[in-house]
Amino acid sequence: MTKIDIVPGSLNAILNKQPGPGRTPSLNVTVDANVEVDWEVKLISATPQGINPRIKLLRFQVYKPTGIHSDAILRKTFRYEESPAQADYTDVTLENDGSDVTVKVEIVV
Repeated sequence: MTKIDIVPGSLNAILNKQPGPGRTPSLNVTVDANVEVDWEVKLISATPQGINPRIKLLRFQVYKPTGIHSDAILRKTFRYEESPAQADYTDVTLENDGSDVTVKVEIVV
C-alpha cells in the first residue's frame, strides 16, 4: 500500500436520505490529496470491510507508472459514491498506510 498525502480536514462524508420517487440512500465521500501527476489513483471500498458495519472503510488504489516518470505533485479531489448505501453509516475511515483518517458522516434528510 502506498501512503498518500491527504490534505488535513478535507475528508467529508454525506449520507443522503432525502425522500422522493425512486430515491435510495446514497453515501458520498470526498477527500483532497497531493499525488504525483503520473499516478493513477482511485478512492475505493476497502476489503475486508471491517467488523463494524456502520463504519465504512475506504482506501486509495494506486497504480504507479513503470520507468521514467514525473515527480510533479498535483492536488486532486477524489470521490467515492455508494448508491444505494449498504448501511446507515455513522463514520467513514480512510485507510492510508498507518495514517488513517476518520470523519463522522453527515446525514441529510
